[in-house]
Amino acid sequence: MLNKAIVLSRVSTQYQDLTQQTNEVLREVYKDGYRERNIIIIEDKESAIKLSEEERHGLNKMKDYINRDSSIRCVYIYELSRLSRRQLVLFSIRDFLVDHKIQLICLKPYFRLLEIDGSMSQTGSLMFSLFSSLSESEMMLKKERMMRGRRRNKELGKSIGGRPPYGYNINKDKRYIIDPVESAIIKRIFNDYGYNNKSMKEIAIELREEGYFSNITIKTTTNHIQKFLNKS
Repeated sequence: MLNKAIVLSRVSTQYQDLTQQTNEVLREVYKDGYRERNIIIIEDKESAIKLSEEERHGLNKMKDYINRDSSIRCVYIYELSRLSRRQLVLFSIRDFLVDHKIQLICLKPYFRLLEIDGSMSQTGSLMFSLFSSLSESEMMLKKERMMRGRRRNKELGKSIGGRPPYGYNINKDKRYIIDPVESAIIKRIFNDYGYNNKSMKEIAIELREEGYFSNITIKTTTNHIQKFLNKS
């Protein structure tokens, strides 16, 4: 039975080239003597920051292949952060591979996790620990930069992502501007509820009869009205 290898390739943003990363890893796999029929390619575009190990489709596929196919002897990755940026997750994956005596080969920087006899390499273990720590630190710095950017945009009255609040639009400078139609509806809701003594359900029914919020139910419309009033 010929040994097989897994190429695990993952990018976390639309700006990264998944095919280029896979091809670079494949060059190393071919150098080590594997041929197409013995290579399993797992490609994913998913965030190693946002997803837990259990939610990562690529990792789950890799583990499933290894559990079902005893001929798999090696996993190739472009860099350690392609597995995860969380140390806890990385060490869990490392232990899984060591328990199954699966070699891990990382290209950037280059290291092999196991010795020829299947035991953990001292150099590989040191490299794994060092770069798992660097990956997590990089992730934390990236998240902090994102949070600083969001806070600054909020202070400047700019959009921080997602849909703008009801009553607003976003201009070309990513600043919130008042939507005249939606803001008029919100003012009407406050007047009807505060001065005309109408219930939220009555307001919802009237708005829907006039063609507003026609794509959602009365109950959902009433919930939206309650949120508008709670934010006052």
